[in-house]
Amino acid sequence: MESLQILTLSGCSKLKKFPEVQGNMEHLPNLSLEGTAIKGLPLSIENLTGLALLNLKECKSLESLPRSIFKLKSLKTLILSNCTRLKKLPEIQENMESLMELFLDGSGIIELPSSIGCLNGLVFLNLKNCKKLASLPQSFCELTSLGTLTLCGCSELKELPDDLGSLQCLAELNADGSGIQEVPPSITLLTNLQKLSLAGCKGGDSKSRNMVFSFHSSPTEELRLPSFSGLYSLRVLILQRCNLSEGALPSDLGSLPSLERLDLSRNSFITIPSSLSGLSRLRSLTLEYCKSLQSLPELPSSVESLNAHSCTSLETFSCSSSAYTSKKVGDLRFNFTICFRLGENQGSDIVGTILEGIQLMSSIPKFLVPWGIPTPDNEHNALVPGSRIPEWFRHQSVGCSVNIELPPHWYNTKLMGLAFCAALNFKGAMDGYPGTEPSPFGLVCYLNDCYVETGLHSLYTPPEGSRFIESDHTLFEYKSLARLEICLGNWFRKLSDNVVASFALTGSDGEVKKCGIRLVYEEDEKDGGCSFPFGTTWPGDGDGDGDDSNYKKGHLMDPSAPSKSGSFFPLHHLCSPYFNEEFKGGSS
Repeated sequence: MESLQILTLSGCSKLKKFPEVQGNMEHLPNLSLEGTAIKGLPLSIENLTGLALLNLKECKSLESLPRSIFKLKSLKTLILSNCTRLKKLPEIQENMESLMELFLDGSGIIELPSSIGCLNGLVFLNLKNCKKLASLPQSFCELTSLGTLTLCGCSELKELPDDLGSLQCLAELNADGSGIQEVPPSITLLTNLQKLSLAGCKGGDSKSRNMVFSFHSSPTEELRLPSFSGLYSLRVLILQRCNLSEGALPSDLGSLPSLERLDLSRNSFITIPSSLSGLSRLRSLTLEYCKSLQSLPELPSSVESLNAHSCTSLETFSCSSSAYTSKKVGDLRFNFTICFRLGENQGSDIVGTILEGIQLMSSIPKFLVPWGIPTPDNEHNALVPGSRIPEWFRHQSVGCSVNIELPPHWYNTKLMGLAFCAALNFKGAMDGYPGTEPSPFGLVCYLNDCYVETGLHSLYTPPEGSRFIESDHTLFEYKSLARLEICLGNWFRKLSDNVVASFALTGSDGEVKKCGIRLVYEEDEKDGGCSFPFGTTWPGDGDGDGDDSNYKKGHLMDPSAPSKSGSFFPLHHLCSPYFNEEFKGGSS
């Protein structure tokens, strides 16, 4: 048996005892006892001197481990996941540099050994759903090699060690749904920390901390946060569902130079620190269900996605012009579903802001990057409450489709892209619903028979609640010429005269009530300007004085265009004379 190299007993559910190990077995690197009924291991397990991986996952009868298990000098991975009867680990007698990964997730562990610091080679520690674990020992912060720590679901764990900052190699700290009430100030010493996730850490019982004021205190308080200065490497910060009220966010929120993703959903603050504007690498900001949030500071130019779904008190929003003009390659997406006050606030004029953003993105000059791909290759979309189509969209129609009559030579060097919008009734789409998985719904667009992906291609409703989205919303979208050519290739080359743009909702019983489209050109005239409040008159609704015959026919001719439409030349792929000084459309 000393030459044995592979031993797999996984699934031997009736195996209750592992035999004594006779002699030195240095050639067995992996031992899997997953799902067996063993209650313990023999002291002679230390004779497996070549063992690198020991898998005891789902050994639900396992009650203890021998001290000799930490004498396995070659052991790199120890898996004790879902060993529900395992309450403690043995004390560690000497430094063990070999063990790099320790999985205790779902186990019955109530405490870690006081000598846990002897595992000075440990890189990965998973304590997820150790629901009886109430504290971490003082020596925990001696795990100076630890890179990933998972404490998700440790509901009895109320605090992190004061010396948390000693874990200088820590790159990920995941503590979603734990009982943590406060983040220690020493966290600012974790200069290598890249991800901090504390979703659902709602703070402690106010009575336990302040009996004097307990009569007037709420049952729970917010997660208490320190200064964030010093977290120079932090890229992801998740603080959703932390009961954060006004003033709970650190004022130096903007002192995170590497932050790319920030999730503050389902909190109660009214404002966000103005230092948010200083997050120079922030790409994604999620604020879903921040129902008390009234205003946002100016978003940094790096932002690519803002999800403010159901921020029902939000009244003001601003985005720096550089957020648009810096997107030579990339997208800019805003979701303001159920943000009704934003639409009602005439001072905000969210639709005007969106149209101005489209024109700013379309003003980026065309150029070729070194590998020959034309730019700008960008896209901007925004979903907002309301159903009005601004007159800026020259081709409009009631219903789900609109005819586009193109003038001659419409495809030329000044063509920058295509803008469209659709007023939607989300009938059948829920603002969350009971269940484990949300269902996707989206908007599809076709130009004649060619599919064009929209920014609403995979909208997921949250998995909580059951309220239907009853109000109309409008999707605004702009796609640059390069993005369209990559999407559509040579498809347009054989078409002429008219094009039908049609829209449809998928994944719900909703409908497209109105739609509009416009070709966007370099130095486009600002007909009507960019300020179109939600009260913009919709021709054909009976509340305007102008002639709406063109709208009722399903199109609106450009008054500056020739009366006879020319051929429909392609928005084709890279073989097009994309940068020629003159290019006239015509049939091929």
